[in-house]
Amino acid sequence: MLNRKINNVKVLKYAQVDKLVFTVSLMFIMPLLLHMLPRTGYYPIGAIWLPIFYAPLFAAIFFKKHVSIAACFVSPWINMYFTGMPRLEIASKLTFELIIFAIFAQIIFKSKSFYRFIGLISFIFAKLFLYLTVFFMSGHFELKNMFSEITLALPGIFVLLFIGIILIQIKESAAK
Repeated sequence: MLNRKINNVKVLKYAQVDKLVFTVSLMFIMPLLLHMLPRTGYYPIGAIWLPIFYAPLFAAIFFKKHVSIAACFVSPWINMYFTGMPRLEIASKLTFELIIFAIFAQIIFKSKSFYRFIGLISFIFAKLFLYLTVFFMSGHFELKNMFSEITLALPGIFVLLFIGIILIQIKESAAK
């Protein structure tokens, strides 16, 4: 009986369930806090500041691969259930985009090529990959929509760039 409990603890530790819960919680809290701010324009504040992308970036740098990917898979749906944001028609697109973002962030971080710009590059690649996937599935490429989404999200992209640079410095300092 005791041996079985120890094995369960080892499995949970290997799966990094605590880190997954932390990442999902952060992906819920960051957008929630941002959506509490008064809306100043036509577009949702989350589409401008990209708060749901901050935690997967953190997880891609500090945790195992599956943590950020699993968190990206469930977080938009948890947010939609509790806050109504993102809207249903956006949640599946956002889920796919977040998963691609997390995968690209992990690849860039492990490759050590341009890894200081991990947030910026991962977001641009994820957006491009999303629209290329839509193109291959539907037959039309919405270049205008892609550029308008990137332009709208410039403040959030710069925040991702800044967060990525800071997190890389923290990770390198901790490794020394």
